[in-house]
Amino acid sequence: MGHIVPVIAVAFATAIPITLKTAWVRRITAGRCGSQRRRTEADAMTGLILYFAGVVNKP
Repeated sequence: MGHIVPVIAVAFATAIPITLKTAWVRRITAGRCGSQRRRTEADAMTGLILYFAGVVNKP
């Protein structure tokens, strides 16, 4: 159980800047479609975090 926190912290530390950068780029390029794409990115981030947690939790 002790290994879960570092992995999630690393996942957040690497994924959040990437997500912010892509969201910023898409906000400029997408215009009208921005809100839908940001919602999709949030779903993708949630899935990524759940994936990391699931991988680490496997015995």
